[in-house]
Amino acid sequence: MTTQKKPIASSAELEAEILKERNHLSTDRMDMSISEITSMYEKSEIFISPDFQRLFRWDIEKRTEFIESLLLGIPIPPIFVAENQDTVWELVDGLQRVSTILSFMGLLKDDKGELETVHNNWEMQEGSRLDKLKGFTYETLSQKLRLTIKRATCRVEILRSNSNFEMKFELFKRLNTGGEPLSDQEVRNAIYRGISADFNVFLSRLAANPTAKKLIQISENKRNKLYHEEQVLRFFTLLHHDQNKAIKVNLSEQMSNFMFKVVKQEIAFDYAAQEKLFNSLINEFYGIDINLFIGGGNFFSTSLYDGLMVGLGKNWHLYENMDSTERTRILKEKIDKLTADDTFKASYGSSDKTRVVARIKIATDVFANI
Repeated sequence: MTTQKKPIASSAELEAEILKERNHLSTDRMDMSISEITSMYEKSEIFISPDFQRLFRWDIEKRTEFIESLLLGIPIPPIFVAENQDTVWELVDGLQRVSTILSFMGLLKDDKGELETVHNNWEMQEGSRLDKLKGFTYETLSQKLRLTIKRATCRVEILRSNSNFEMKFELFKRLNTGGEPLSDQEVRNAIYRGISADFNVFLSRLAANPTAKKLIQISENKRNKLYHEEQVLRFFTLLHHDQNKAIKVNLSEQMSNFMFKVVKQEIAFDYAAQEKLFNSLINEFYGIDINLFIGGGNFFSTSLYDGLMVGLGKNWHLYENMDSTERTRILKEKIDKLTADDTFKASYGSSDKTRVVARIKIATDVFANI
């Protein structure tokens, strides 16, 4: 018989810690009809970020299946919204379900507030249970069936505006169980937009740089999950981290914490200067080799990306005023030296925090020695 170890803390200490964390979170829930949800959307009382509107991922079969569920009275998963300071709801989880309803009913708007012309008023395919759905649109359904859709109910989980923002991120990350789970970056964008959208727009703009897209070679699926924006955030998070200090949390949490501090203006962040730096590094590396960030298996390597981008980024002041030809020559030598370094190669591993810090320190030292 094994002896159970005694807990480090007492039950009273654990209960106190639970109470403290629960007080950081203010939630509510209600059952709403589809008609109520669409009415709120039309009145701009519920907001779908333009970043999300372009990520229309469900194909026609999946959309048809969802409308079929509404018609058959099959319960649908809840949607999650975050309430901002003006009590407007921002949809965080449930985009595919809500946008399917809105587009089927011809109500989905583009980022200018005009009715969307591509996805609205689509025809259904055959359903898995209802063969005769094929060819019907919302307008060609009978009044009875349109009312059936409008009166269908959905549970809405609400995160109130007075909730702690770190807890908001944690909540949506844990409850993100929809058919198209959100990536960490999608959750960050949604949660922190409630404070300010400036940093979201900044990340999106840099990630959309055509040269950056060519260097950060990722699949369309990953791009749709905002992986390219996450790489921009990853760069700035590591650039501003003191390389002599360990990262105490996992890298995803480190990036969330950094984004939160920038959005809350808890750290100085010169948007214009940081954008100029990022684009300068991207342009320099692109001129050297378009495949510079490609590692084993012919895939984008965050290890190479971390080392080269952050290592040079921390030392760019030593290079920026050089003659461009001379700078390129020196940088090629530095890159060859770094990528041949056994200690640097031993630090590979995309998100292992110890390896991340190690490879950045090695790369920073290589680029600093000119």
